[in-house]
Amino acid sequence: MKLTLVERLFLLNRNKLLSIPAFAWGYRYWRRIMDTIESLEVWKASRRLVVEAGHAFRAVWHRSKSVRFAQRLR
Repeated sequence: MKLTLVERLFLLNRNKLLSIPAFAWGYRYWRRIMDTIESLEVWKASRRLVVEAGHAFRAVWHRSKSVRFAQRLR
């Protein structure tokens, strides 16, 4: 929850924060590293696997919920 709050605060105040030279330098450095990592094929493949695993988990979860609901109706 903390990370979400910090991220939202950053998005709201990004322009003001980027006006601070040291922060702007650090942010550009961080974005350059992240852009490089995110462009790697291994990163893209791992992201696809995570997304597919999420879809599979949700499908199993929904199926189990419908089975439990059907059992309660009997």
